[in-house]
Amino acid sequence: MSRSILFILLLFNLTVIAQNGLGLRPLTTSESVKLIKDQKSYIGAGANLYEASLKEFGSSNASHFDLRDVGGITEAKEQGNCGSCWAFAAISAIESSNLLVNGEKLDLSEQQLLNCVRKPGDEDWGGCNGGNANVVFRWMIDNQYELNQEYQQDYQGTRKNCMVQKGKNIRLVNFKMMDRYVSGKRYPPSINEIKDAIVKHGAITAEIFVNQDKLTKEAYVSGIFMDENTSDFRINHAISIVGWDDNKGAWLIKNSWTTWGDKGFGWVGYNKQNIKHFVWIDVAKNDSQKKTDNIKIDENLLVIDFTHTLGSLQEYEKLTITIDGAKQMRFGMNKKGVKYHNKIYLPKGKHKIELITESVISKEGKKSMLFGKGILEIDLTESQVYNLHYAKRIKDPNVFELVLK
Repeated sequence: MSRSILFILLLFNLTVIAQNGLGLRPLTTSESVKLIKDQKSYIGAGANLYEASLKEFGSSNASHFDLRDVGGITEAKEQGNCGSCWAFAAISAIESSNLLVNGEKLDLSEQQLLNCVRKPGDEDWGGCNGGNANVVFRWMIDNQYELNQEYQQDYQGTRKNCMVQKGKNIRLVNFKMMDRYVSGKRYPPSINEIKDAIVKHGAITAEIFVNQDKLTKEAYVSGIFMDENTSDFRINHAISIVGWDDNKGAWLIKNSWTTWGDKGFGWVGYNKQNIKHFVWIDVAKNDSQKKTDNIKIDENLLVIDFTHTLGSLQEYEKLTITIDGAKQMRFGMNKKGVKYHNKIYLPKGKHKIELITESVISKEGKKSMLFGKGILEIDLTESQVYNLHYAKRIKDPNVFELVLK
């Protein structure tokens, strides 16, 4: 074969590869350990209460689960030859959480992340040079920037100047890297733990290794990625996991190549393709304040109104109410200076009402969470109004008794 033909074939292969950008920059072990430590400090002693306030959108015991079946994932998008998989994976998780928590389908701007998210002390980080979704999540927790939609900052596939403009006020309440590090050694979550995270939080981000010969969109039309890898250094691409199939022994992933797999969705075997670094996220619940003047209520029901106004340090609060050990209701509060009326409707008689509040607070530039827990046992004979107040500390440093006045 002549040199000219070899050169043309090489050029063709490089062109195909360039059309399918990667762009993952893995965190170092020390960065990962610090992130996990920061997250534990952020949620404090409230992890169990946080878990109790979550809604499940499926069963982690099911042999098959697909977020598309419950309206919990948006369509795959195309990253092109820009090394921006990190931004697409982050946006995929945010859009998924917002669908599940708020029932709101949005097409958010990856371009805003390319333009604005930086890694402190590394000007070369981000944009098409590669990045990491965890840095995006930390950026969202630390700042109050509103996320733009695609029509406001459409995808250009190259870094532009950062523009902070009015968009959708989607707040990230919490995120967690699921890996554990003990004495510098990484222990990944189990398959069951990953399944549990998907049904509670929606799409979770993960990092994989993509072989060069499988990098082309045409190389994966159907089937399952089943390479066995072991090295932490062999990861180069960020995706999100949106389901599983035990019969296939594989995760359903959402990629950022729209002509790959099934319109950007495909399968990666459990513990294959060097898949690791799983992270779930939760967005804030939108305001639940509703005008009830014109809503017809069953005349046999009485109203219990749990009122609350955000304190000076509170940026957000969610109230989870469990009624008689069964039905749960959730209310979001996002604005200062607003007296929220969180109403439930019950028949006369005895009821046990359990309340959990979780707040994001900001003090001296540091963000953390604060939790309240209370129980109301009542023989309801007429409508009632209760104000929520935090009383004595139940568990250091951030879990308090919730009293009703």
